[in-house]
Amino acid sequence: MTDSPQADSRPVAMKTRIVTLLAGAIVGSIIGIAAWTQLLASSQATAIVSIGRYDQFTSWIEEPQAVIERIKSAEFASAVAARAGVADLATQLPSRQYGGNGALSVRNLRDLNILEIKITAADPEVAKKAITAAVDQLLAEHSAKIEPLIQDLDSRIKSLEGITAATIQSNDALTKRIGSISQIGDEGVNGMFALSARASSDTGLIAMVTGAGQLKMLVANIRRSRAITAPTVTTPNSASLYRIITAGAVAGFLFALLLLQMFPSFFRTSPLGARITQPPQV
Repeated sequence: MTDSPQADSRPVAMKTRIVTLLAGAIVGSIIGIAAWTQLLASSQATAIVSIGRYDQFTSWIEEPQAVIERIKSAEFASAVAARAGVADLATQLPSRQYGGNGALSVRNLRDLNILEIKITAADPEVAKKAITAAVDQLLAEHSAKIEPLIQDLDSRIKSLEGITAATIQSNDALTKRIGSISQIGDEGVNGMFALSARASSDTGLIAMVTGAGQLKMLVANIRRSRAITAPTVTTPNSASLYRIITAGAVAGFLFALLLLQMFPSFFRTSPLGARITQPPQV
């Protein structure tokens, strides 16, 4: 009589185990579906930007870390919202530390000056408008910083080139004069003066050509900020649903199995037959 209750309790324990594991898998699948629904309701736009430099090796237009913090700010978001024509971006884009919803994220890639910008939005069109406006706004701001320098260098180059052209003409005139003096045999004071003037002109010409070349090198070494890749927008596809549900079911199954291993007494049921058939103690 004492063995039958133990034999009856085994199917009940196995049934509890099976039900617990199935419940864990089902709950995991439901969580997976909920997660996929949230992903489906959002699109992610991505762009990669290179921060420019004032010269080839140093002096960024704006320090990359400063760029990262600034484009997560409310001020930058407001400018992007105005450029994109979507007012909600002013509150959606800033990071939470600036009072926004954190829809915009940014990070360094392989190089400090290579930034990956991501924007999440419910509507893929809004996401595309937002990322395009964000990149355009950043490039416009950096262009405004560097354009005065480029214009100044170009102006100085043109000025030197103008003076160089005039000096070359003057040199040609002096050369002809020296030739005329030599022909008439008047190589006294006039000849010495003409030779001295041409020597000074040659020295000045070399200095101007060298200076113009250096300025052109400075302009050539300026690196403007630019978009390395065109903005792209991605949305979850239906194929991802099965992967997420499967992953959720497996995770729920394993979690339930872990609970059975850690808290076996919680799932164990007392056999009813043992209480009924047990003879009273005398």
